Amino acid sequence: MTLADIKTGQSVVISSLSKDFNERAKLLDLGLLPGTKLKLKRSLGWSKAVQINVRQTNLILRDSLAKQIKVSLLSDVKSSVLTAAGINK
Repeated sequence: MTLADIKTGQSVVISSLSKDFNERAKLLDLGLLPGTKLKLKRSLGWSKAVQINVRQTNLILRDSLAKQIKVSLLSDVKSSVLTAAGINK
């Protein structure tokens, strides 16, 4: 699943970034690292850009860049961590 696929209000964790060097560098410069939690605030109409909240900062990303960010839903990450720890059986 990519950042462009999630719905407004969902919280996710970045699992991987684009393999393209230039796009990856842009994302890293913005502080978007694998393991970073973020929340989709809204989708911006015809441009398909997305507004995200990450580390108390709002960022707007183009759809083409959002498609380069692989994410996992925060609820899925929490349940897999609990299962691995033997808590959620």
